[in-house]
Amino acid sequence: MKRMTFLLLMLITLFAGAYQVSAQQVIATFDKDPRKDTVSRKITYPVVLGASQLSGGNIGKQVFDSLLQQGLYARDSGHKVAGFIFNYKERNIYEDSVGNIIPVTDLLMEYCPGNVLTPGVAATIYTRTKRGDTAFFDDIRVILPDGKEGRGRGMKFVIE
Repeated sequence: MKRMTFLLLMLITLFAGAYQVSAQQVIATFDKDPRKDTVSRKITYPVVLGASQLSGGNIGKQVFDSLLQQGLYARDSGHKVAGFIFNYKERNIYEDSVGNIIPVTDLLMEYCPGNVLTPGVAATIYTRTKRGDTAFFDDIRVILPDGKEGRGRGMKFVIE
């Protein structure tokens, strides 16, 4: 009986050790990011909305709409915006069947390659913007003059 218990414990120990090694190998393969060598995560580069120096804060509807049509630009002349995530929180007021007012925030999230909005979002966003809405520009990819990729500093605009 002691031998059987000893053998069983040995098999469990060997199996657990083999499983741990294979799990570490799987984690190591998922850890390899092909862009890891080209993306600088420590340095964030300043990005502005349109041909302005605005990188966040309160902004009027007309100014926001006109700058949004121009797209995102890196402040440094040699840098180019290659893509970003556009998050838009639209405040709306709905009414239920009894007539009670229900304030609801509608969320829009879209990845935009390049420095301007995708055509689908651009077709409707300018008629939807209004006071109280919030726009976020996150995960901004910036191409550096040497061809490497960096991260742009995120922006948040509250429409007045």
